[in-house]
Amino acid sequence: MRQAKMAIATTAVLAALIGIGTGASAYPGGGPGVEHGKGKVECRKGGGHRMGPGARLDMMTAHLGLTPEQRYKILPILDEEFKEMKAVRADENLTRAQTRTKMLAIHDKSFERIKGILTPEQQKKADELKTKLAEKHKFRQGKTAQPPAGPQK
Repeated sequence: MRQAKMAIATTAVLAALIGIGTGASAYPGGGPGVEHGKGKVECRKGGGHRMGPGARLDMMTAHLGLTPEQRYKILPILDEEFKEMKAVRADENLTRAQTRTKMLAIHDKSFERIKGILTPEQQKKADELKTKLAEKHKFRQGKTAQPPAGPQK
């Protein structure tokens, strides 16, 4: 009887591990987390963080309530943006200001493409989030005297 219980427990543990390890995905090619930082938040040399396409998609889904169809359409746009930004970061001939200008242009181009996939309500929410993030970024850069208004803890 004891051996039977042990065999059942072992089988259950193995089944759980196999299920976790395979991680069924609705994305072609395995989905976020498979290649070049998708689904991950990576640390940078300067101490900041850079989100991969999968993590950004998950954040957008949480904030905007994306449908599976919208996620499927947006992921390639985020992948392309990630690759373009990586190339700009790798270009050592650019000054910091040139790099920033190019990065903003790439992000704005992607944002406009993504907005075309969103519903009018989601577009409004996305614009509000973009404004809040811009204010937060300016505060971090020391360009404003006060932090952006938000919920206080």
